[in-house]
Amino acid sequence: MSDWEPAPFIQRLVDERYGGRFTVRLGPQWCYVDREGVRLPDHGWKLHVSSRAEDFPALAIRAVPFLLDAGCSFKLASSGDVLSGMNYGIDSPATVGKAMTIYPEQDRVRELGLALAVLLRGHPGPRVLSDRRVADDAPVYYRYGPFVARWYRGERGRLAMRIPGPDGESFDAVADLDYRQPDWVSDPFQSGDDEMPALLGGRYRPEDGLQRTAQGSVFRARDTATDRVVIVKQARAYVGDSGNGLDARSRLRNERRVLTACDGVPGVPGFIDHFAHGEDEFLVTTDVGEQDLAYRVGNRGAMLRAGTPVSGEFLRTVGELARTVLALHERGVVMRDITPRNVVLGADRAHLVDFGISALDGLHVPGGTHGYASWDQMRDGPATVSDDHHGIGMTLAFAATGLAPVVGETERGVPTLRMLQSLDRILGPAHATFTALVADLLQGTPSRADAALRALAGERWATAAVPARRREAPHADPLVVERQVLDELMRDVELRQLRQPASAFANVDGSVYTGSAGVGLELLHHLDVPGVPELLDRLATHTVRANARTDVPPGLFLGSTGSHLFLARLRQAGFDVALPPIPTVPFDTDDEHDDIMTGTAGVGLGHLYLADVLDDPAHLDAARVCVDRLLGKTEMTLSVTLDAGLPEEIDTDPTASYSHGRAGLVDLFLAYAARTGDPRVLAAAGERSRELRERTEVLVARARDPRAIPLSVSWCQGLAGIGRTLLHAAEVLADTRFTETAVAAADACADWIPRLANLGQCCGVTGVGGFLVDCARHTGDDRHRRAARAVVAQLLTRSHGPDDAPRFVDANRQDAPWSWATGNAGVLCFFRRLNRSDTPEVVPYSHLPRGHAGERPTLVGG
Repeated sequence: MSDWEPAPFIQRLVDERYGGRFTVRLGPQWCYVDREGVRLPDHGWKLHVSSRAEDFPALAIRAVPFLLDAGCSFKLASSGDVLSGMNYGIDSPATVGKAMTIYPEQDRVRELGLALAVLLRGHPGPRVLSDRRVADDAPVYYRYGPFVARWYRGERGRLAMRIPGPDGESFDAVADLDYRQPDWVSDPFQSGDDEMPALLGGRYRPEDGLQRTAQGSVFRARDTATDRVVIVKQARAYVGDSGNGLDARSRLRNERRVLTACDGVPGVPGFIDHFAHGEDEFLVTTDVGEQDLAYRVGNRGAMLRAGTPVSGEFLRTVGELARTVLALHERGVVMRDITPRNVVLGADRAHLVDFGISALDGLHVPGGTHGYASWDQMRDGPATVSDDHHGIGMTLAFAATGLAPVVGETERGVPTLRMLQSLDRILGPAHATFTALVADLLQGTPSRADAALRALAGERWATAAVPARRREAPHADPLVVERQVLDELMRDVELRQLRQPASAFANVDGSVYTGSAGVGLELLHHLDVPGVPELLDRLATHTVRANARTDVPPGLFLGSTGSHLFLARLRQAGFDVALPPIPTVPFDTDDEHDDIMTGTAGVGLGHLYLADVLDDPAHLDAARVCVDRLLGKTEMTLSVTLDAGLPEEIDTDPTASYSHGRAGLVDLFLAYAARTGDPRVLAAAGERSRELRERTEVLVARARDPRAIPLSVSWCQGLAGIGRTLLHAAEVLADTRFTETAVAAADACADWIPRLANLGQCCGVTGVGGFLVDCARHTGDDRHRRAARAVVAQLLTRSHGPDDAPRFVDANRQDAPWSWATGNAGVLCFFRRLNRSDTPEVVPYSHLPRGHAGERPTLVGG
């Protein structure tokens, strides 16, 4: 009965026995039962009751009458299917097991918790990791948390939830995978919650936690019987059950079965032990290494490069994996989860790990990893060797390029087509043999795919030559795509931003970065499209209300200045909107720092724009105060950490970046000097621009290193953001050396385009594309225009829809899919500027005039 819905049952109970005392409301995730006339406090002790989806009706039949008799307000999963999804533990691990949430009167928490534990003794359910347990033999849990969502702007202006304490303290209220409580409250149950024993299974001493998920943790441990290091994997009871009765323990038992059958296969961990602790189970295997393939590629770059021979490392890795997969098939095993994270690069060779969903003797557990699992596997098709052909093909393509497969495909074959198009663009004809073998793995017949796997296992493929296949490159008219993205954005804003419940993140975010102000600033460039003016009216209301509901810092991208800019631009366009007053101290926050995102530089730049939009000198005064404040400092206050864990020769430099570092401050100084002619600020801008140019030359070299990471060319922390400031410097300071360095940065960005998987403005390819549009405007050089058009090809290559109906943002997997920073508003901004390059960015930075080859354009302010 996984599709069972509790609302009709509860409504009938309320109507028959409790008329007028309770209201039943149904939402997409929860069924709410509110006691009339009772206003819940903002926070307090709450109770959770856990259940499997199949036992959900039985739980409700026992617990709901008790809670109604007790006069409690509570909520429960809106259906068994919803509970099944929660208990799977992937999308929101901290919600696992929370079939019911009860909001008791605070002087009755202990009484009701103990009574529920007696009532529900023996009822099975997953453990609620964020809570403590009332009794060991009942699925009743408790924690201190919010009853009503209260959002605030936390570190770096990001939205968070907190609970205020009596003496000015605050408590991070978001549940996670560990129990926490505020310092100022006392545990009402004095729980002796069971902790992990010092020795697991009486034998294995944990030494290092490798992974912690809702379904279980993974440890590196010491076997006290043999003194060797082993891997211990935990499977929590009832978690990961998608409604078929198979939970994490089922996958663990299946893994033991498969490992036993694969004993002695090179590249497969050895089985050591399997035991239970309480309701949970543990599997012990040999330790095959510390670094997986995803980490290796993410921190040292792709393993295959155009124009260079196949490296010995890549050849060995490919051959070892292929031989392991062939050996598994000879034992009758289909692995079914070959992904970069399940490839461990040990000291001796590559290994495959995590056989929980593998198939043997006609039995397997359903599941798969999006992108790496085939279309049929993700739809519970029969297990075949083709599942492994697809998985190893995608994994080897990732190793070669650094690109993960696209997910959320709207048609069969889209991820395969997109990956092969990427291999063509990145590797070219020099590695046509590798691309052809991957193509056979992904789309060939089973016999052809098996032949490709055997060729890769033999390692002679690296010196073989095959003619390069001319695969059709993706193509679409940018004007048509612009309108398609606009239509999708308008739908997303309506459904996912404006219609969300009051407590939702979307309803309290009025920012430029991820909220309604950024969407609105982009839609202002599409006023001629039916429906846009009406949507802008609603976004204005949303922005004002969102900022009233949170303690908003004064930032530009994350803060009130950006929201103010949107409202001012609306008024400039003829909309009847009220403008908020200028804050008395618009550049000062508890979390004070200097950057463009939420700090002083962004506030100053925002007020420069507002001075022009509103023709109000008060904003120019506010910008001057920000500039003076920054010029008076000897050292920047950063909002990011400096250590990214990368070697210095390929490390990004947040202190130089646009969003968090000096490039943003320099842009403010340049804009202010151009706007006011202040010689003191102009001199400071010149000095700091020269320092930035010298640093950029170092960063260009780092971005060209084969081990570099995509962030090195991003808007936020890389060359795409810094380069725009250098273009601005070239204009304001009339110095072509800044142009030369900016062009070098643009060329490095252009080389990266085919390898950029992130499509967003902040960290991805559309942010790079905007910089290239600016370069083309500034220099008049058509190569930058061509590079910007190459971004269109990359967007299509990463689309999870076909070329005639591209989809760039998967709303089910992407936070803020409507947004400028990571969503469709940012994608739309790029296409609009590509099609009409005279139009500015959402936040116009320093919008430059169109140049012509051999000419230096005249500066325009702002």
